[in-house]
Amino acid sequence: MFDLTSLEADDDGSSSKISMRYTYDRSRHRVLVEQKVAAKRFSIRWDRAHVVLERLGKLEALLAEQLPREKVAAILGVDCQSSSGRSDQSAELIARVN
Repeated sequence: MFDLTSLEADDDGSSSKISMRYTYDRSRHRVLVEQKVAAKRFSIRWDRAHVVLERLGKLEALLAEQLPREKVAAILGVDCQSSSGRSDQSAELIARVN
């Protein structure tokens, strides 16, 4: 984890403390970026797992336009017979990416 804090001027001329928190996995890949402004709580600005799932969904939609469901499943490594296959497989893919 890496924390970075700075002071930034607001529109009204006062300064606010901005804190950024960067979280990395063991392979040194960034997995989460959070931001805190003044005394507020940290909020997520970027999440690798969310981005990977979003891109998998877009890829799946593009492939589904051109290929049968079984081929799309084979490409993405999803078991068509499993009712929860997509979420389980997506989690596995995210783990491999991280």
